[in-house]
Amino acid sequence: MREHIIEVVEKVLTCGKIEYGYVKYRCLICNEEYIHGFSCKSKFCTKCGRMYSINWAEKQANNMLKVKHRHANVVATNLVTFLNLLKKSLKNKNIVSITLERITKNAIIYYINIK
Repeated sequence: MREHIIEVVEKVLTCGKIEYGYVKYRCLICNEEYIHGFSCKSKFCTKCGRMYSINWAEKQANNMLKVKHRHANVVATNLVTFLNLLKKSLKNKNIVSITLERITKNAIIYYINIK
């Protein structure tokens, strides 16, 4: 196994454990203390990865133009998977899925004619 994979796994396993470092907070009113373990900040950690995804989504939302339409990319690993996704979306029969259907049919015809 690669060295960096082992490091990532070890980092995730120690995430939030106070034995590996922590911050201590104390309430100035009641003097109650709260200890919070350092996070690993890894995309592969279930806790830190979630925060990474939330922060990324917020950043993307802030970068988007303020327009009424949206652009979406549909990614499928193969043609069969894509056609199954398309079939499911066509049940709604909205303008996006109808347009997607037309584009897909033209792309498939083009793809078949190339081969």
